[in-house]
Amino acid sequence: MLGAFAEFTRAKYISLETFRKTGAGVRTPVWFAADPGAPETLYLYSEADAGKVKRIRNNSHVRVAPSDIRGNLR
Repeated sequence: MLGAFAEFTRAKYISLETFRKTGAGVRTPVWFAADPGAPETLYLYSEADAGKVKRIRNNSHVRVAPSDIRGNLR
């Protein structure tokens, strides 16, 4: 699993895919930070009333991938 997380050490942004109630995925580019003490832990910040946060409250299943600032996957 660490091999997969190694890709995040070279990235500044992730594409965070959350899911609507219909099951449709919504990708959002997000700046993040990795915890050097816990290599499989990523941190991000967002306002509590943001759409992505509302979707995570409704369905905690998310997908992440390294991306650029525009959300294009690497």
